[in-house]
Amino acid sequence: MKLNILSLINKTIANDEMLSRARDASFKDFHCKGLQYICLFRSPGYTLKFYFMEDEARSAGEVVCPHDHRYMFRTKVLSGRLINYTFCPTPHGETYNAFDFKTPLNGGDGFSFRGEECLERDSGSILSPGNTLTSTPQAIHTIRSIASDTVLMLEQFHDTVPIDTPTSTWSAKGEPTPKTDGLYSKFEGDELVGYLHKLARMKDI
Repeated sequence: MKLNILSLINKTIANDEMLSRARDASFKDFHCKGLQYICLFRSPGYTLKFYFMEDEARSAGEVVCPHDHRYMFRTKVLSGRLINYTFCPTPHGETYNAFDFKTPLNGGDGFSFRGEECLERDSGSILSPGNTLTSTPQAIHTIRSIASDTVLMLEQFHDTVPIDTPTSTWSAKGEPTPKTDGLYSKFEGDELVGYLHKLARMKDI
């Protein structure tokens, strides 16, 4: 699907109904503190969203545990720098605790432990402004911001895993069980508009 993204951003800023829909679909502290998630368009086959990775998210290191997805997606770095780490199941890898995950955003109950599994992590790929990354649903990955003011644009395509089927998340053995407590809060007042204005000023969008 082809969208005029800058036009969509500016229309959302100016239109109360579009802004209300964007506010309903967007979340603060998404996956971790300081990761702001803004969704501007959603349909069964295409979703357009942005991530602002602020200082708290950058200092957290990897902003989310290794995980897979229900869908293929494409990420573009708009500002800052990012490392993408991918993982491969192998009996010779590091031992991880494996969890089934049903997101509370779709009425799920979060993380359910399913056992220990071994994964091997690559050395990571660095993405700078203008760089893109395409990932398949079954790919296991995590990301880390390595520069201030890292902003990502993510295009999400149609689900290939049913909504009632859990995805997978892994945490290294000995680390705490992943939790969603204190995350996924809502934007209030003009908070969302401030982020949209930042997006509208970006050159490589």
